[in-house]
Amino acid sequence: MELAKYFFPYFKPYLKRAFLAILLAPPLAGIKGATVWLTKNLVNEVLIKRDLSTLKLIPIAMVGLYLVNLVLRFFHYYLIRSSADRVVVQIREDVLKKLTSLHVQYFQEHPAGDLISRSLADVVYLGMGINLIGSFIREPIIFLSLLGYAIYLNWKLTLFCLVVLPLFAWVFNSTGKRVRRYGAKLQAALGGSTRIVHEAIGGARVIKSYSLGPFVLKRYQHAQSEWIVNQLKWGRLEEFARPLIELIGSIAIALIILFGGYQVIKGEATPGDLLGFLTAMGLLQDPIRKLNDSNLQLSQALAAGHRVAELLKVKDEIPDAPDAIELPSFKNSIHFDHLSFSYHQGEEERLVLKEISLEIKKGETVAFVGPSGGGKSTLVSLVPRLYDVTKGTIKIDGIDIRSVTQESLRNNIALVSQDSFLFNDSVKMNVLCGRLDATDEEVERALKLANAWEFVQKLPQQLETRLGDQGMKLSGGQRQRISIARAILRDAPILILDEATSALDNESEKAVQEALTNLMKGRTTLVIAHRLSTVENANRIVVLVDGKIVEIGTHEELIKSRGEYHNLATLGGLA
Repeated sequence: MELAKYFFPYFKPYLKRAFLAILLAPPLAGIKGATVWLTKNLVNEVLIKRDLSTLKLIPIAMVGLYLVNLVLRFFHYYLIRSSADRVVVQIREDVLKKLTSLHVQYFQEHPAGDLISRSLADVVYLGMGINLIGSFIREPIIFLSLLGYAIYLNWKLTLFCLVVLPLFAWVFNSTGKRVRRYGAKLQAALGGSTRIVHEAIGGARVIKSYSLGPFVLKRYQHAQSEWIVNQLKWGRLEEFARPLIELIGSIAIALIILFGGYQVIKGEATPGDLLGFLTAMGLLQDPIRKLNDSNLQLSQALAAGHRVAELLKVKDEIPDAPDAIELPSFKNSIHFDHLSFSYHQGEEERLVLKEISLEIKKGETVAFVGPSGGGKSTLVSLVPRLYDVTKGTIKIDGIDIRSVTQESLRNNIALVSQDSFLFNDSVKMNVLCGRLDATDEEVERALKLANAWEFVQKLPQQLETRLGDQGMKLSGGQRQRISIARAILRDAPILILDEATSALDNESEKAVQEALTNLMKGRTTLVIAHRLSTVENANRIVVLVDGKIVEIGTHEELIKSRGEYHNLATLGGLA
């Protein structure tokens, strides 16, 4: 009930369609009943009385009934299916909207494969369940109409048949509960398998380089074994439930033949009555069978629905303030004021940054260095609010960044990181992600400033060349220069460079460094780097150790002080 309540708003726009579909269910049920009536009269009025004129009418009536059935059935099924499909599309869009709005830490704590499984497979199962709503409306109406006609034909025989109804109810109830249990386990196992496939594709180079194919396959086989165990349990249950329903139905038919035949022999009923009743009972099994199949599928859909709802209910831990304002274009300074930050992992809390106080003036280039794990990336990630501060504040031009809209804040910031993510789209679209309304001339200028125009012109379709998953068709240096072009096109006053040249060879680094120099002109830049060449020209260098600032100064000043920076520069901490 809670799940139905949660998803009801998705159905609300289509309630009129659903109501119209429901109105078509009784006429469909009536056609089934009319078929039974025709069967009865074929025997009693035609075959026994040898009435040729009536014989000619019955086939015409039968074809006419099923012609009407064609029209009614089409609109009944299409109204339900089209509504359900639209609901599924909206749910899919909301799932993606949720995924793109969640804070970064959520993705660090939840495997990508599980999220992909919930976004795709679980929504598919949920969609199948939504399509079943028509069955749970239509089939009971058909069942009750046929049952009513059966009572009209022969109430005594109907009472005999009703003995088996509790058995049907028991099958529905017991199989439904177990399928829901297996369905939840199936979806979880599918998430594990999806995660491993996602890793195998994303890490193809590492897997090849280290000959990790057998290792990855072993992990996948383990995940698949979890899936197949529950799939076989679900399959056994499904394949046992269907013939069990048929067996219970055969008991009802046996009772009809026994007692109905007795009534015909005694003259208490006609052969047509018995045949009509048998036809009604045979048709009654169809809605029961369909309801059983729908019950099994719905149980799996409910398990998927709970997983989808669980994802949609996740609250973004970094929402805009209710009275958030637009941040004006950056003019003066960025101020870290007694800032502390902790990661929350379940109930545990890990303090990463401690009492950071620092002011960065407009136009300054400030480099952050220090041992790995010192908090450099976390600190700069707090500026665009990829995380939120635990204590203290970050102010831009005296305005607390938590009091402005995240969109206006991020419009003032461009990011180039070691992970130069590119979409599987054209060069042009990847650059346009910096500013979607840019002209072709602006895209070309950005690529030239990023030292990327020359190699782009050599690509098969130049600007329209698709770059493959995560830009895999390009080298590391080329991907980085496309990322820089994107940042140049954004033309934001604040620039964050997070180890932008750390994974490049010397030749690529030179081209990227020239591009970065073009990008940094006139901008306030926060640089994280492990290479001495990247930081020695910074206006100031901030040394972070264990989440604390231990030194601040220029390259020359810090070398002379022979402190932590001197050790990093001379002992290989900065290459």
